[in-house]
Order: sequence, then C-alpha cells, then structure tokens
Amino acid sequence: MKGLDLDRVDLLDSADPGGMLGRVEGFEDQCRKAVEIGRGAPLPAGRAFRAIVMAGMGGSAIGGDLLGTCFARDLRQPWVVNRGYSLPGWVDADTLLLVASYSGNTEETLHAFEEGVSRGATVVCLTSGGTLAARALEAGLPLIRIPGGLPPRAALGYSFFPLAVALGRLGLVPTSDTDLAEALETIRSAGERWGRSRPAAENTAKSLALALDGCLPLVYVGDGLLSSVATRWKGQFNENSKILAYTAVFPEVNHNEIEGWEGARRLGQRTHLILLRDTDDSPRVQRRMEVTTGIIGDRADRITELWGNGRCRMARMFSLVCLGDFVSVYLALLSGTDPTPVDNIDRLKDALANLPQ
Repeated sequence: MKGLDLDRVDLLDSADPGGMLGRVEGFEDQCRKAVEIGRGAPLPAGRAFRAIVMAGMGGSAIGGDLLGTCFARDLRQPWVVNRGYSLPGWVDADTLLLVASYSGNTEETLHAFEEGVSRGATVVCLTSGGTLAARALEAGLPLIRIPGGLPPRAALGYSFFPLAVALGRLGLVPTSDTDLAEALETIRSAGERWGRSRPAAENTAKSLALALDGCLPLVYVGDGLLSSVATRWKGQFNENSKILAYTAVFPEVNHNEIEGWEGARRLGQRTHLILLRDTDDSPRVQRRMEVTTGIIGDRADRITELWGNGRCRMARMFSLVCLGDFVSVYLALLSGTDPTPVDNIDRLKDALANLPQ
C-alpha cells in the first residue's frame, strides 16, 4: 500500500483494518459521552487539597497533561502527572490522587494506586474496568467508569472530559458549559474538515501527512497551553505512524537544542519542523519562535506553522489535538502501515508478565 492516494476513499478501509481513522473521525461522539459521564461521576467529599496528582501512563496520562495546561491559569494547587511506579514523597492525606488506567491493568499505575491509598490520599479512579476497578470498589473509592474496547490512545475523550467536568464540580477548575460547548463544536468541525471525504487540496491533515512522509518530525511549542499538545503529537506519531518524533519547548529550546541544528544535515534524515502556536503565548516566546526559525531555517527541510483555533483555551487546544491525530493516521496509511497494532508494546508486556514481580 506504499504511496496510497489518500483521496481514494474506497481504498482507506482496506489500508486501515483496525479502523483507527474511523475512531478519529468519531471522536466528537466519544467526547460528548465523556462529558455526560463526568456530570454523573461519583465524587469525594468536598475539601481543600494541597496538591493534585494524576497517576497514569501513555494514552491515559496524556489526558492529565492536557488538563494541567488547559487549566494552568486557574489551578490553585500544584498539578503533577505521575508516570511511574512510585509517587512523590510529599503525597499524603492532603493530596487528591486521580488514578487513570484505561484498561485498569496498567502495572505502574496499580502500584501508584496502592501507594496513594496507603498514604491516606483522597483517591478517585478512572478506568474501564480491570484490576483498578475491582480494587476501587473493594476499597469504597469513587470510581469513574468509562467504556472499554478502544486502544488507550483512541480514548482521549474519556481520559480528559470526565475529569475536567468532575474537577469543575469540585470547584477546583472553572469548567464552564460555554467552554465545553465550544470545545465539542471544535472537535465536530475537525472531523468535517479533516476526515477522509475532504480531498487533500482542501484538507490540512492530508496535505501535512504528505509533506511529512519520509521526514523526522520535530514539534516545537511555547511553554504554555500547547506544551501538552506537542506531547500528544509525539505519542501519536510513535504509536499510529510507527516513527520517531521529537518535541521541544520555548524558551528552553533557545538554551540548548538550537545548537543541535548545526549538525542536522549530518544525520542523513530529512527533518520537518512543526511549530504549534497559540495566541496566548507570551510576546517574547512568539518573538523567539520567529527569530529561531530564521536562524535554523536553512537546516530544516521544511517548516510548517500551525495555530490553534477558538475563543477558549480548551477549544484551541483540541483544535490542534484533533489535527495531530488525523495527520498521524494519514501518515501511517501513506506508508502502508496499519496504525492500530502496537506490536512492540505487546511484546514488552508479554515479556514482563513472565518475569517475577
């Protein structure tokens, strides 16, 4: 299937037997269901927390990254996404611990769950079932149950919106109905603008995938709203497109990585620099982006600049999340790659399952 014509809609299903493109196109429906789950989710008793920690890995943790940057200006407590077995030493009875595992069986997350319970943290679990659901029910902890059956990376709506709404109900973030409505409309519009039926000449996702084919993507962002979106793009390139990708954040990139471009041509790999931009990026960061691209422009094979669309932060964030999801799937299909299987991850899990705990 190498060199697949993305405008041949009749060929896309056979190139995508796992149906990942259909899942990306149907993201709006998932997000609307997720909002309703959040509105009816069980919550812990209202109280003040010194910190909020979200424990999760991979596709479950990215929801926490997006929550943290979406509400960074509003949170009055530190927000930490914990990727690993152990929690920070300061997690205690004054901590709200959100434990997210889509399958409910993520080894690292279950370890963090047990550690949080033992320290007396206020624990809320988000999962489709598995061991985490069983342990939460056994301990009488609030359990936000979400539908299963998806690859975790395709369940982002379920890892973001129930918690966004639940945290709003707890008074920890300002999750307004107006912002939710705009974000959902942005997601609906993304499916219409970038879905399979829109030809490449009118479809930013298809045209960007074509430009990225055979390149190493580097996704650069400012240190604000879109830093977590860059993480999402990288993960989707890795899992859907089956390629390496890298991210960097301004202004830090100007203190180290900018020098690395001196040797870019020696790598023998074509590079495509993608700048994700937001109107709320500080003026100095915006200026740094412009100056930096002027300095390294002749070393990158291509540079693409993309802006988030929308009034509220949530809408602007998801406008670029959706674009990245579409691009990663189209890029996979271009190379004859089924975006759904994650064979190396499965092999790793099988190997670890046979090792002593």
